Amino acid sequence: MKYDFKYLKWDSEFFNFKVGKLTCDYISKAEFMNLSENLKEKGYRLIYLFSQNEIEFLSKYLVDKKVTYSKKINLSKTINIDTNIKLYRKNLPNKKLIELSIQSGIYSRFRVDKNISKEKFEQLYKLWITNSVNKKIADETFIYSLKDDIVGFITIKTNPNSGTIGLIAVDQKHRGMGIGSKLIQATEHYCLTQNIHILSVVTQKDNIPACKLYEKNGFKIKSLEYVYHIWL
Repeated sequence: MKYDFKYLKWDSEFFNFKVGKLTCDYISKAEFMNLSENLKEKGYRLIYLFSQNEIEFLSKYLVDKKVTYSKKINLSKTINIDTNIKLYRKNLPNKKLIELSIQSGIYSRFRVDKNISKEKFEQLYKLWITNSVNKKIADETFIYSLKDDIVGFITIKTNPNSGTIGLIAVDQKHRGMGIGSKLIQATEHYCLTQNIHILSVVTQKDNIPACKLYEKNGFKIKSLEYVYHIWL
């Protein structure tokens, strides 16, 4: 078996127990048993296993089918930004942004995994949106407001070659109005201002509404990974 394993410092500190990540194309049941026993002896309590292939004997540990979408931004297309979209300028998220960020994680593996408490899941997404608006993990956060009420948002991070959408959410009462598509268009426009022409986003295959949103906006599936949470 060829695999890559690493200790996850941030996750371990967040959960207050030892967490690691195992990446492999496949692992046999015997190899899995040997490795898990070895890691348990080393004090690990949770292992994230990422694989390009589905591993049948680990099916009870499956928490996510991670889909990465990618899109080449059309340079010839004029992108008109909805006037209800603005940049969020504060260093801390307000209550509505926190609520929306938690809504965005309903299909998250940290929500699906029943061994992780609802409180820990919500804390994780509160940290995610906090570190997005203070620009530790995102360049910008765009908000969609109606009558001074934030009803949607999206975060964007760029590197020299591409842009990545981090979090995106639209309030349940305002879905079906095209707000999600308008927020995506805002990130496309932002990428073009940075001379970036590739935009990607990661979601869950089981998150049908999100997958439909990205596909409607021209995104194509780039990769699919199966994610397992192995509790030791």
